[in-house]
Amino acid sequence: MFRELLSLDGTTLARTQEGLPFSQAILGDWKLVLALAVISTLAGTYLITSLRSVVALTSHKQHGKRPPVLPYWIPFVGSVIPFVRDGPRLAAKLVGTFGQSVPAGLQLGPIKMYFVGSPDHTNALFRTTQAISSNGGVVTAMKYMFGTPAEVLPLYAGDNSGPLTAPIAGSHVLPENRIRFFHWRAAHQHLASNGISLGEHYMNILSRNVSADTSIGAEWVEMPDLFEFIHKLAFPAATESLCGSSILSLHPTFTEDFWAFMSCIPTLLKGFPRWLSPVAYKKRDKMLMMIKEWHTFANAHSDFTKTGADDPEWDPYLGTKYVKARQSMFHGIGMMNADGRASEDLGFLFADIAQSAHDTKTQKSESIQLGNNPLLQSLFAETTRLRVANVLPRIPTGGDYQLGEWSIPKGSILALSACTGAMNKDVWNAGTAEEPHPLEDFWDERFLIYPDKPNSGPLRKQRGAFGAEKQPLATHSSTQGKSSSEPTFSLSGLGGAYIPFGGGSGICPGRHFARQEVVITLSILALQFDVELHVRKGWTPKMDHAFFRMGSLPPADKIPFRIRRRPSPSSR
Repeated sequence: MFRELLSLDGTTLARTQEGLPFSQAILGDWKLVLALAVISTLAGTYLITSLRSVVALTSHKQHGKRPPVLPYWIPFVGSVIPFVRDGPRLAAKLVGTFGQSVPAGLQLGPIKMYFVGSPDHTNALFRTTQAISSNGGVVTAMKYMFGTPAEVLPLYAGDNSGPLTAPIAGSHVLPENRIRFFHWRAAHQHLASNGISLGEHYMNILSRNVSADTSIGAEWVEMPDLFEFIHKLAFPAATESLCGSSILSLHPTFTEDFWAFMSCIPTLLKGFPRWLSPVAYKKRDKMLMMIKEWHTFANAHSDFTKTGADDPEWDPYLGTKYVKARQSMFHGIGMMNADGRASEDLGFLFADIAQSAHDTKTQKSESIQLGNNPLLQSLFAETTRLRVANVLPRIPTGGDYQLGEWSIPKGSILALSACTGAMNKDVWNAGTAEEPHPLEDFWDERFLIYPDKPNSGPLRKQRGAFGAEKQPLATHSSTQGKSSSEPTFSLSGLGGAYIPFGGGSGICPGRHFARQEVVITLSILALQFDVELHVRKGWTPKMDHAFFRMGSLPPADKIPFRIRRRPSPSSR
């Protein structure tokens, strides 16, 4: 009877009734054996990893503790599947399980990735120039996303000299192969300090394009997707403002081909071979071919060495001095070739992904003034806080890396996640009990400080046990020169928590131009067009989490709308 109760299917029951020992009956049913083996393996793995996590979290060591790793079910695979499916949710689960102050890890196949949530830890990593490296992330992007040839990849993998003028102590990289320093120098000489003039140039080009577009008139036009409309409007203007007009005139379908390539980036980043992802490789190959053709044409008509103070700021072949400086830099590196230069500029276009600009003098003046409007600046900052999902990898190279009380194993990945920092409830102002503004929701005034509103501003106010308000976690920016009720835009005190553009010496040098593009584009759309969304009240599109780790998250849903051109000021 006992054997019959233990039997789990008819076949096993019949065998036990025939007098076979129970163990033989079970072994004879291979499907049941396999199922039991799989279940016990999964359960055992989860139990063991859970115990390890608890032991790590409750360790009383003051230094040298190994951070906990999120428990997982599948041995050797770990959390790869949920990480690929929805990385932001898994990162949020890490924080919810272990807290912001613990650099908890994910087991991703043979690799451990530790997510850094503490602003202090993040700032410490941004200040560190030795013992950790960001080369692994760069090599992965250049190889899989942008198709850098194998013979050029050692240039990125081998540069441990750092981005600054003086090489890091112990580095033996040849001066002509300091690719990180060359990038930093070109960007800071010709891009970081040139954001406003680039924005004005972008505005002129976008204004011209908008005025020349006759497809939208005084009557309403129905369109299927606002995001597609904006990026097809903004990307050509940004490309021309940075790279010149010849790249677009040589290849009339450049914009469409670029966004077709963009849609394939999540697939390319998975590292599948060409035969498993032929469409994605084909679209990338087309982009690289067009960029190579542009390089050949532009270099035959323009001199990329003309980047001095007396040289033109822009020409139609290579665009800005920044692009010329990049060409000059790449031609001076012996390990670089034509294919590598094309991959570099494909990565440059990916990193830009612009938006912005306008027409008459009156409207241009309005656009420039809007660019300095505190509310629009807050809108931009809140959008990047919520929608930028960069993960900046750092790999300990000189042994285990000490991050506060935690010891990060050599060769593992420290992940500085913009999403994790953006949801840190210890840092950010989430409103009051009367006017809550959860960090998961968009709040247009999150970055504004009102002199007469003590609970305004991006930083959370700490309260003591008896409700007495303590000082904020950091000092806000000054409101000097403002009227008693006029708000001030502020990022003060957010270092390590607000990192959509990175930080430290590696902070994005084009961040000012990016803000100019976004704000100018919005202002021109508002000045030129009436737009009505065809969505229900309160609806927001889902984000495409396939682009987690790669920058801005595009909407996964289409945003239907209708649009018409507004009458010019002279005709009103």
